[in-house]
Amino acid sequence: MSLLEARKVTRRFGGLTAVSAVDFRLEPGIVASVIGPNGAGKTTFFNLLAGVYEPSEGSLLFQGQPLAGLTTHQIVRRGLARTFQNIRLFGPMSVLENLLIGMHTQMKTSVISQWLNTPAGRAEEKAARVKCLETLDFVGLQGEAHKAANSLPYGHQRLVEIARALASDPKLLLLDEPAAGMNPSETHELTELIGRIRDKGITVLLIEHDIKLVMEISQQVMVLDHGHKISEGTPEHVSKDPKVIEAYLGAPEE
Repeated sequence: MSLLEARKVTRRFGGLTAVSAVDFRLEPGIVASVIGPNGAGKTTFFNLLAGVYEPSEGSLLFQGQPLAGLTTHQIVRRGLARTFQNIRLFGPMSVLENLLIGMHTQMKTSVISQWLNTPAGRAEEKAARVKCLETLDFVGLQGEAHKAANSLPYGHQRLVEIARALASDPKLLLLDEPAAGMNPSETHELTELIGRIRDKGITVLLIEHDIKLVMEISQQVMVLDHGHKISEGTPEHVSKDPKVIEAYLGAPEE
């Protein structure tokens, strides 16, 4: 069974069709990418997966179960987490506090138990803090836990956002342009991190304009153009597809 399946998914905004009849299947345990020129519908497709929008037509299945009608936090609880194209951290809060917020959908004790500081609430909070610190260690942010999130360099803020998503214990991680604004050294470290995430058994689906990163890390690539899927396959197949070359470079003159 596919981890994720989109069946003829369409999203309209008034007279504009941002995503048009897209079919897509994602198998577990791989890194896949969605690429395409600006305005291709990539982020809209991600927003459909994450529950920000509902499809105008078609259906989305995650682990064989429909996503229709679920709120964003219910989708996170199912095991689908995301980052954003523009960093969305709680800036004045500490890095650790940002990750704890990312864990809230997985907490078992009630808010009242935590307010009353019950033994069960204290035990769960302690376990959550340990897990968050382990996650920060995993992404390479040792020693940053108690710093304000907005005091970190840009590349580290990107890593905090990834760590916050990982703290929710996802089966599928959506990364929306994770390398945007990073220098070559930071991009190399990000590439290695995505590989480690995959090796932990977490499937990764990313939107990315850095084609070198996409070709290096992906096993599957889908190309969108004006909301339509124009190509899909291995990086080698997609890179040689005339439709993809035309979408990026334009059609040759007659």
